[in-house]
Amino acid sequence: MKPIACLVVSLLVGCSSGHAEQPDAAVQPDAANGCTLEPRVARSRFETESVSYLRTAFATTTGFTGGVVSYGETAVPLTDGPCPVADWTALTYIVPVDPALVPIELRATHDRVAAMWSLNGRKAVVFIPADAPQNQYDTWLYGRLPDNVNAVVRQGADADDVRDVIARLRALRPALVVEHLEAIGIVTLTTSIGTFVEDAVGDVTVPDMNAAAEILRTSGLFDAVDWSGLVLRLPNDSWAPHVVPDALLAPECERVHTRDLRDQNQLTTSPSFAAPLGTGPVSKNPSCS
Repeated sequence: MKPIACLVVSLLVGCSSGHAEQPDAAVQPDAANGCTLEPRVARSRFETESVSYLRTAFATTTGFTGGVVSYGETAVPLTDGPCPVADWTALTYIVPVDPALVPIELRATHDRVAAMWSLNGRKAVVFIPADAPQNQYDTWLYGRLPDNVNAVVRQGADADDVRDVIARLRALRPALVVEHLEAIGIVTLTTSIGTFVEDAVGDVTVPDMNAAAEILRTSGLFDAVDWSGLVLRLPNDSWAPHVVPDALLAPECERVHTRDLRDQNQLTTSPSFAAPLGTGPVSKNPSCS
């Protein structure tokens, strides 16, 4: 179902999580040299805001405590615009998730959930696969997003019945975007639980998206329901992440592989977290050009 998952509308086009490489042990991060670069956030606050974000996304007041904080670098070369590289380096909070909160399509294969806070100012809730590569603590690149559901119309399904289902879906929530790609027989449901692509709009939750998916499942009009993977432009590079145990989290001081890109003004954004940890995306000013 990967081609369907790749229908997520993204600012970064392509369908891949890049490739992971082992860090070069000979290169030391700035943290080893008294680095004081911003943004910096107390671990306790990062964990509190991550738990709050997940609870809001899943419409619950409990759970998601006791997670792991990790840091991983990802860079996406661009060919359009004044800046040559998009920065998806991130701090991620990963925690086991109650199977009852996971959509049935993912329940057998995804056992954790992540609150991903990229240093480009965007954030996302991501279902993490149980079979993600070993020792890859920051496995959000391999995950699935609750923001987008796609379904293939069953061959021979009555067109009027399909339109009735779409009308029911559009009546659920104003912030739930329902598109019927009739020429190729696909229905897509999109919202913004995270800001992976765009700023958040409305208050659609994971249970809301799952309720919409249930309408698709039980209609008998669709062959499959699929939750989209993350979409980054090809080629892209990611490096093996690591757990961050520090009481004060200073991700800019952890940079190794993308440090020169930052220092040479090659990234599209200046370092920032999404709200409430930061101000969101900060486009380079002055421009990289």
